[in-house]
Amino acid sequence: MGIRGLSVERKGGFDFTAYKNQVKRTTGRSAKQFKELQLKELTAARMRGLIRSQVQVSEDEAYLSFARSRDRATARVATLRTAFFQQFLVDPSADEQATWKAEHADELKAALELQKWDVGCPVVSEIRLDLIAEADDLKAAKKRLNKYRRSLRFKKPIGPLARSYSLASSASLGGLVGCVNDSYGVGNKEILEAVKDLKPGQTTDILETQRGLHLVQLQAVVTEENRAKLIEEFLVFRLTAEALAKDKARQFAEALIQKAKEDAPLLETLNNMIATEIKSELVASIAPEETHPLRPLVDITSPFGIEGNPVPSVRSMIDSVQKAPAVLVFDLAEANDVHPEPVELTTGFAVLQLKEKELTSRETFAKDRDETMTRLRMRKAEQVLSMRIATLLEQNGPLQMNPKYVQLTPAKPANTDAEQSEASDSSPAEK
Repeated sequence: MGIRGLSVERKGGFDFTAYKNQVKRTTGRSAKQFKELQLKELTAARMRGLIRSQVQVSEDEAYLSFARSRDRATARVATLRTAFFQQFLVDPSADEQATWKAEHADELKAALELQKWDVGCPVVSEIRLDLIAEADDLKAAKKRLNKYRRSLRFKKPIGPLARSYSLASSASLGGLVGCVNDSYGVGNKEILEAVKDLKPGQTTDILETQRGLHLVQLQAVVTEENRAKLIEEFLVFRLTAEALAKDKARQFAEALIQKAKEDAPLLETLNNMIATEIKSELVASIAPEETHPLRPLVDITSPFGIEGNPVPSVRSMIDSVQKAPAVLVFDLAEANDVHPEPVELTTGFAVLQLKEKELTSRETFAKDRDETMTRLRMRKAEQVLSMRIATLLEQNGPLQMNPKYVQLTPAKPANTDAEQSEASDSSPAEK
């Protein structure tokens, strides 16, 4: 705070007494202490200015910064969700589960510690359809579930039916839910009530909950004797299925990339692969419909810059060595070029293909050259100053406060103009 920040004029000129009073009330310091602080601040400001003045920006650097903020690309993104492959293409065999268990003992041990299955808890599988408000559709949905229930009565496995028709997340495990307790969420009370008198292998009537319409098949009831075995079997089955599905999704993505490199249209290639390769390995009763929410799809992004993100569900860069998706797209030279490796997502994998790229020319940069170089120099100067201050703190230890200038009591509010004028007009003796 300088003199200009204080109201120190009286009767058209500078009033030193008013200045002292204002400094004391505003800063809690004497005029002498305030002057010392201002001198130190002026010195520090000159040093900051000296550090900033050393920063230089080349025209090439400014052009790259300018282009970075204005270049735009559009991409085709094929999204392959692991859950899709797990639901329709993976049903772990006993040998596959044994292999996974032998190779992932530590992972299994950690997962076992998190499972809390109480004695008496029912282990179930389910088929669930959405609850439909329209009466005709609700009637049709119940008719479908009754058809599935008849199939189950004739000992048809619930797994393929659940994979084909269920809309619950458990469909990716062939309908296997595991132990139904409070963690199941909405609908657990209705399910517990419906299965309490069933024997393993039996199926409930159609249940209606806030989640939808359910068919629930009891697989087992947890006892002291079988608890550890049931938990382990469930976890090994689930974790093996997840691992196999991830492998299949990656392999599918790699095959899609190879075909797309041969100038085959990405969407057409994807649909052909689903129609042939996926159907040949199907473990569900029917192939997924084109409108299935997990089905692989191709989207065309809106134009994005190199700092944008055309794939929102991309795996965090913190724990991954892969570049950001936008950078990968900008690295592609020509339209229809495909990034040579699948991009890992939190939900599966993506295949990136450049649709078009619009780069900023030198002529466009020339119009804003001076403004861009000035702005970039100022930004770099602040970065250099911050780095210098951080270095000084590291070399000399943390900041310390001089007790001489520490304000121990809150500053008093400034007097009104009338009071200040009175103080200014009074004699030293009266003060």
